[in-house]
Amino acid sequence: MAHGSRWRRGEQAVDVDLAAEPDPLVARRIEAARVVAPAGQAEAGRHEMTGAAPDMAFDASKELALPPVAPAPELLELWFRLAQRTWTSVALVPADGGTTAAAPFARSLAEVGRRLHGAPVTAIAPDELDFATAAALAECVRAAARSPEGARVVVAVPPLVIEPLGTAAVQAADVVVLCIELGRTRLAGARRTLDLVGRERVVGSLLV
Repeated sequence: MAHGSRWRRGEQAVDVDLAAEPDPLVARRIEAARVVAPAGQAEAGRHEMTGAAPDMAFDASKELALPPVAPAPELLELWFRLAQRTWTSVALVPADGGTTAAAPFARSLAEVGRRLHGAPVTAIAPDELDFATAAALAECVRAAARSPEGARVVVAVPPLVIEPLGTAAVQAADVVVLCIELGRTRLAGARRTLDLVGRERVVGSLLV
């Protein structure tokens, strides 16, 4: 499988070729844009997710609203490309330590999916990871496969070359998209990230 993709941002179009050979318990809140709900409860499914233990706790009494977002063309294109595949979870991974965080793009992609997909789409983007949080995040991603038909999860993790704990969640996801930033992403870092993720699981890249 080729791992180069061509994504557009504004008037720029860049080809990225990444197929070359490589040269305490959780006290923090795991920030969630939307939580998978039972079938037919897409709107009621916007719950707050807290990381109180390795198994996630859901508080249905509170709602997290996504900020208004005008979908960027590259995110629309990415969603439509992903829609051609069979998946319940996708991980957005910064390709290098200097790349912009993937969290805002995960939330925006989930919002695009919610509007187009007709089923709950959750964005999960923890600010920090420790062992317990990483395990809980990975379990949440795996749980997507047991969710009502059509529900999907978009997860964002810190750069794996800086915080390898995110690899647990990434390996639990069905597919992976690398986030690449012009002028900041280094080829060596991207190749290292590919090694950690698994080249065969990367379905494309997103210019951020």
